[in-house]
Amino acid sequence: MHSRRASSIDPFAPSPSNKERELKLAIELKRLENEALERKAAAAMRRLEFEVAAEDRRRQAEHNDKRAAEKHELMMKMVVVAGMAMGGQPTSIPP
Repeated sequence: MHSRRASSIDPFAPSPSNKERELKLAIELKRLENEALERKAAAAMRRLEFEVAAEDRRRQAEHNDKRAAEKHELMMKMVVVAGMAMGGQPTSIPP
């Protein structure tokens, strides 16, 4: 006679070592998934930083161009005034 009952043993149940291994693998999988998400978030942040820097450079270039045009216009007006002061004829300056 057998002292164990056949119905109490589940041949398909994982052994404690297999269950432990499955849990460790699940934890490792979550860790790797979290790392991947962190890398994606960091890449998105860098992309946004580059876009902001590019926009800042564009705005600065636009500002510099405007200032250069204003300076040129002022210099042309000064040439006209200086020419008139020297007895020259007034000339028209394009706007």
